[in-house]
Amino acid sequence: MIRLKFNDKTHRSSFRLHPGLESAIMAEPKRAFHSAQGGHQTMATAVYPGSFDPVTKGHLDIIKRAAKINDHLIVAVLNNSAKNPLFTVEERVELLKECCKGIQNVSVESFDGLTVEFAKKRHASVMVRGL
Repeated sequence: MIRLKFNDKTHRSSFRLHPGLESAIMAEPKRAFHSAQGGHQTMATAVYPGSFDPVTKGHLDIIKRAAKINDHLIVAVLNNSAKNPLFTVEERVELLKECCKGIQNVSVESFDGLTVEFAKKRHASVMVRGL
């Protein structure tokens, strides 16, 4: 159940993805990526940014799901000097590499700066975020 508030009135609603639509998306997700010229399929590169300090089962679940629907997934580990992390960025990268070694289309890299700049450098067309 989701509660939405508009103009000081609370509305309750539940949102669900239609089962047929969910099945179609998971069966052929790459069908959604077509170039403007000719409509042929393009390689979808996705970036999943985060601090991953520490990496959790929730992170791994999102990585597995995103890997299924993208041609290449880059797990981007943020090196944020403003935070005092539990693990160094190198340790987090190694932990993620170990956790993702069985997933062929996943790579793990560290970065600093803006996520959008990192994504542009890697020619990523998809940004993955978890809730």
